[in-house]
Amino acid sequence: MREGLNITSLSSPIGRYKLIKKLGSGIFGEVFKATDSQAADKAVAVKVQIHFEDDDAQIHEEYKILRDFTSHPNLIDFYGVFCEKSESLRKIWFILELCDCGTVMDIVRKLKATDRKMSEEHIAYILKYTIKVSPYSTDYKHVARHIRPEMAAYKTKGLPVHLSTAESIVAYFECKLNCSRI
Repeated sequence: MREGLNITSLSSPIGRYKLIKKLGSGIFGEVFKATDSQAADKAVAVKVQIHFEDDDAQIHEEYKILRDFTSHPNLIDFYGVFCEKSESLRKIWFILELCDCGTVMDIVRKLKATDRKMSEEHIAYILKYTIKVSPYSTDYKHVARHIRPEMAAYKTKGLPVHLSTAESIVAYFECKLNCSRI
């Protein structure tokens, strides 16, 4: 395993990332859509959490998971971690791939609202990529139990489904699905 995270030496995200829209929030912070000025204003997801000394172990664990599993084609990409510092507090910013088409549950709800159901072909597609993530993610102790429809997010382009849990350190185990297929 590679070296851990040194929170005090992290660069500031200010000036590079511009928060555009709040996408959600949970126990460990808020998630925003943002742009990266050093990557031609590429859209990214940013998880922002206030840093408390008691959270160090959780932050280090989340960083290790994101860093170590970013190379899987069906898991969300991790771009880096930053620290916004002010006189009174620090905020940790995790920069991640943006999956902007919603979740499997969003699609199911939209279909139900129009009295339609998901086709077997689409269900098979979702299961195929979820299964590809499962063995890889279970190598890291606690991920498999978090795989559920409300945690599968879609991208507009590229490889498909991300499975994520906002309420735990495995927040970004996602299985990329291409929303044009659904």
